[in-house]
Amino acid sequence: EEELDRVASPAPSPEAVILDRQRRQLAQEALAQLSPRDREFVELYFGAALTPEGVAEALGVSVATVYSKKAKITARLEALEQARAEARAAG
Repeated sequence: EEELDRVASPAPSPEAVILDRQRRQLAQEALAQLSPRDREFVELYFGAALTPEGVAEALGVSVATVYSKKAKITARLEALEQARAEARAAG
């Protein structure tokens, strides 16, 4: 077993690569269903990892709006994922 640890590849397994691709595709599909403004919010908040204050400044909104928008967008994306899961289970 020690020898296997020394020769094991640090690269992800083929299954991990496929799952990662599927997750990215699902995320892109979900984001495509958002408005351009909501996609911008997601990019700033999650992609650029700005603070709520930074997102508020970039979008010209209050910090309270950032928290509200985050909750609404997160709930919408979760609902989209749930609908996909239900469709896969039914079909």
